[in-house]
Formats: sequence, structure tokens, C-alpha cells
Amino acid sequence: MTLARLAVVLVTMVWVLPAWAPSSVSRPWSEAAGAAPASSDRMNRAVRRGLPERIAIRSAASTTPGQQSPRAEAAADASRLAHSARLEAALALAAEDNPGRDDEAALAALDSLASEPLDFSVGAARIAKASILVKQGAEQVAAVQMQGVLEELLALRRARVQAPPATPLDADVAAIRALVFRPTGDLPLLENRRDWNAFSFPASLPPFVVVRADLPVVAAGGDAVRRTVFQRFPGIPRTLLFTSDELALLERLPTVLGGVQTRLPGSAMQVPHQPVGGAMAIATFWNRFFPTRQAHWTGWVLETYPIVTQVEFLDTARTRANARVTIGYSGATIVLEKVGGRWKVVGLGDEWIT
Repeated sequence: MTLARLAVVLVTMVWVLPAWAPSSVSRPWSEAAGAAPASSDRMNRAVRRGLPERIAIRSAASTTPGQQSPRAEAAADASRLAHSARLEAALALAAEDNPGRDDEAALAALDSLASEPLDFSVGAARIAKASILVKQGAEQVAAVQMQGVLEELLALRRARVQAPPATPLDADVAAIRALVFRPTGDLPLLENRRDWNAFSFPASLPPFVVVRADLPVVAAGGDAVRRTVFQRFPGIPRTLLFTSDELALLERLPTVLGGVQTRLPGSAMQVPHQPVGGAMAIATFWNRFFPTRQAHWTGWVLETYPIVTQVEFLDTARTRANARVTIGYSGATIVLEKVGGRWKVVGLGDEWIT
């Protein structure tokens, strides 16, 4: 067993597993009060399943190798692992589907974690706390806290965002994504098309936009390889870049903290399984800061449209490429060429509806 894996096991045992211990004191709900509802049991099992792996992946995603001594990197990894485990433990206490939910204990745990040096899990703890405060009716206080933590998370990644791309391939990916990612819809060839399926581009930028840092990249004649590229977006300085695993954690929060209640469709054409109640209140609050939308069938979309879902290079010299984008419940292929060392949009390929 590697030291990193051993650290995952230890921090999980210390911070998270007590929440599922046999004792009625440390269980998320008391056995004396009766068996937990089936939905709660399902959520509890789902949270436990793969928890050490989620913690390890989230820690690795926050690591920037080669910038610290091995001893410093090991200490930073241990700190991130502990923070991630403590976050999961606090979320277990605050889970809406937990009949023994204890918001005050959860807030205390989140406050304790929020006092630690900032990393993604510490920031997520502060977002979770603001979300609980919204449910309690303290939206003004929550808004101040949410604004503060998003500003700090933006600053946390600034060095990585401003650093040159790691490889020429990453430089091409960054240039293509910077050209295609236009949150107000002013993308060449599409600037006159404001409305897409279930989505219209806003006239101005929101306070923050969210971009997934990693995406599949296909070399000419090769297979898709996932590349993580932190980058600048000219004219869009308040871009929050999160890895897939970090986004997965954030996407869980409205449902974990607000519940799984959904509306019944009023007609055959209405999308089923759309959230209501606490989860919707949290998402509505988040939408004040960055676009937060219900996914087509279930869950949440935190990435800002247009979402670049894949970049494919069509020749080995990487002078021709396709970028697949999702916009609302639809998408398109953007055709690009590199001319004089600069990428430009030259055409529009397939369009589809999800």
C-alpha cells in the first residue's frame, strides 16, 4: 500500500466513518427512532461507496507537481486529504435525507474546516455553509460569504491560470477554447443566433463563469485523452476553473443539502424529475453568482455555456480542428483552422439536440 493510499484510509477512518458507526450517538440517525427510510439508506450507501477514491482524486486534482519539495508536497497532499474527508463528514451531518440531520453540528464542522488554509475542499465547505444559511433564511449573510469565497477561489488558481500551457498541445487546446468560449454568444458564425434549444445567451457576463478545466482531446488518428488545461480567457477575467471531480462535488451540494424532492410533470411535454424545494432554493441562490441550471433529466449544470466538450485535431500538424460545444439542450461542431500561428473559426459542422 502506498503512503498516499494509506493516508486516504486513515483520514477516512478518522473523519468520515464515525458518521456510519453502529452507535446511535454517532450514526446520522438514531436506530431508536426506527429504521432510516429507504431513500436515506440509498443516499448513505451512495455517499460511502468510493469515498476514499473521491477524496484521493479530489486531492490529486488540486496538486501542482514540481513546484514544491517532495516533503512539502507530501504535507500539502496530507492536508488536502484531511480537508476532503472532513468536508464529506460535515455533508453527511447536513444531508437533507438524513432524518437525524443536525444543521448546527454541520455548520460547526464546516466553520472549523473553513478556518483552515484555503484549498478546494475548504472553499467548498464555505459554499456549503452559505447554502445552509440560505435554507435557514439568512440569505443576506450567505450572499456576503458566497461572494467572498468565490473571489478567494479565483485568486487561489490565479498562478496556474497565468502560467504558460505545459505543452504545445495544451497551448492549442487553450487557444481554441478561448476562441470558442463566448458566454454572451458572440462566437463567430453564431453571433446572430441568440436562442438555442431551452437556452438564450445573456446580454452581459454574469458575476462569475464556470469552466471545466479538463476535457477530451483527440489527436489526428488517435484516441481521446483527457487533458487538464488551466488558462486565461481574454475579456473574461472572473472565470472559475474546476476539475471534473471538483465539479462533481459542487453538483452534489444542492441535492445533498436541499433534498431530492421533484415536481410531477403537468403535461406530457414537461421535463420530468425537475427539482423543487430546498435544492431549488440553493440553486436559485447560486445562480446570482454563476449560471446554475437544472440538467435535462436530473441534477445540475454549473458549467457556463457554451461548454466545450471535446477538441479533435484533424491533422498531425494540428492546423485543423473541430470543437464540439453544448449549448442548452443542443450542440454544434465548430470547425477551426490555424492560419499564421493563430486559430480562427471557419465553419459550422453538425448540430444536434440532446
